[in-house]
Amino acid sequence: MFNKQPAECELVASQALQELQQGNLQKAWLLLQASYERGCHDKGIVHIGFGGIYEKQNTLDKAYAAFDYAVYCDPSPQAYNNRGRISLMAEQSEAAILDFKETIKLQPDNARAYFNLGGVYMQQNLPEKSLPFLHKAMELGYAPSKQAILDVQKQIANPGIRKVAGEQQSPEKQQISNVFLLAKFAYRTCGRNLQLSLTNESSLFGLRSEQKISTQVIWDTTIEKLHEFDKSGFQGERVGATLEFFEPSNFLIRITTPSPDTHELSLWKKKKIGGVPNDTYVKQIEHTWRGQQSALLEKLTEILKAGIIKKQGRTLVYQ
Repeated sequence: MFNKQPAECELVASQALQELQQGNLQKAWLLLQASYERGCHDKGIVHIGFGGIYEKQNTLDKAYAAFDYAVYCDPSPQAYNNRGRISLMAEQSEAAILDFKETIKLQPDNARAYFNLGGVYMQQNLPEKSLPFLHKAMELGYAPSKQAILDVQKQIANPGIRKVAGEQQSPEKQQISNVFLLAKFAYRTCGRNLQLSLTNESSLFGLRSEQKISTQVIWDTTIEKLHEFDKSGFQGERVGATLEFFEPSNFLIRITTPSPDTHELSLWKKKKIGGVPNDTYVKQIEHTWRGQQSALLEKLTEILKAGIIKKQGRTLVYQ
């Protein structure tokens, strides 16, 4: 019998992490899901496990959201370092620096955090600033630091091989932080975005049965080009971040960036069009908010508390 005890939660999560290291993602997921659903949803190690699976699948937004929730449940060095690593992979340098510094504050001998922090400064085209952190990582025994130090020294000696600083990001890359924010809201509100189920299916003539895994998607995030219209017709397009909730949900959330300092948050109804297999989003709901990105998560929480959207099962619906 599974009980919600810290030791039991850690045992199941540890088994899941072992399966993850061996590449058995489905087994790892099912173990973590069982732990989550039997009362261990507030244990950081469970969300570190989910984040690890998402990272293996290269779904960085969901990995970020899972590691972020691990930080929320249990602000451990591992949770901070993992969240920072996802930010580094997504070229969200400032967020990564904060997490690696917090990791080092909590665990001063964490060699990987020093190595990762050096990596951020390399990403920012600051090899001289990177070098002390890489030396510290090597001093603490992290082997990959040796080659990284050689690469940095080569860049310092040959400035011409450095990347061009201040390269303009594409509109899609500029939306990554908005996608991370939406995934963070969805994960905090609804939990993981997938539900896996085991079913027993009999073979021909019932000679044997085998277990099969089915998957239900609960929510997902995307970066997409949004067409804009007014009464006179098509006005152009902009790139935005979208959070969509699936059945039985009936709406989605979008964030666009009309200007560098202004973010626009809006809700959209979903409407099925006869004969068309996919949902078509035809109407923007009257609720639209503008402000700085740092205020958007709080605004989404306010919308939820106000009852404009509400929890229904494992998803959200528009009232």
